Amino acid sequence: MPERRPSDLPRATAVAAVASLALCSLAGFLLVMRAVVTTSALAAYDPQVAALLRAFRTPPLTRVLWAATVFGDPRSMWAVAAVFVLLLVVWGRRAEAVLVGVTMAAGSAIGDAAKVATHRPRPPASLAIIREPASASFPSGHALASLLLFALLAFVLWRTAGTTAMRRVAIAAVCALGAFLVALSRVYLGVHWPTDVLGGWCLAAALVTVTLSAYLAWERHAPGPKRWRPVATGRVRLGVALALACVALAVLIAGAAADPLLREPARPLSTRDSYKSFASVSPNASSRGIGSPRAR
Repeated sequence: MPERRPSDLPRATAVAAVASLALCSLAGFLLVMRAVVTTSALAAYDPQVAALLRAFRTPPLTRVLWAATVFGDPRSMWAVAAVFVLLLVVWGRRAEAVLVGVTMAAGSAIGDAAKVATHRPRPPASLAIIREPASASFPSGHALASLLLFALLAFVLWRTAGTTAMRRVAIAAVCALGAFLVALSRVYLGVHWPTDVLGGWCLAAALVTVTLSAYLAWERHAPGPKRWRPVATGRVRLGVALALACVALAVLIAGAAADPLLREPARPLSTRDSYKSFASVSPNASSRGIGSPRAR
């Protein structure tokens, strides 16, 4: 057998670490999905955690998290992802554009398949302060798509020439905060269970680990150019970027108009009152961990 060179050891360690992360994330998703389907102990805590978040409802916080949930809407995510892809193409980073497009499309397809497989009811409509989507509750599409997009955005920005360590930390913090606020908003606004968000995060972590690893492996070993010459001049590229940003902003505004707040809390609810409200709508939810399906 050929001897392993010392330079191969860090590479083998990185491969093992990436594989372990992907497998652990996938295992976490499958465990959460099993808990949802069988309504085991993990899912049984959903009503209590959701009630605790609803206890902190205030009009200012509601508006902030409503804005986060509008940004995380699939229509908004696809618009932002499309702008992201087009900007990468214009700047000559076509391989990264393919990475973003493939990852987002795969996440949407896998998330939809998981929703069909579990067909989990959403929380009772009386607890929601926005319009409930018609799709199944598990996993949270907002949590899945936002974590994928923010992770890809952080990856691309990290690799930008001239980015310092402090800027990288700031990029990671801002992207993590954005994904967290989108996911938190779904439970806070009453349209998802906490395990829906947890499942979406686990699935997103597994998928983005695989796609980023495949991209880095291709970049390291595949022959040929990895970047291409940017399209047109710098001024033209800046104009294209501004035009695409305006389009994305228009989509976000349209999404906000299509999904307004149904009501705003006049005062924070106590955890006890919020849990009573839950129990009055779905008496068996506290023991089963799921709510009754919304009447269609």
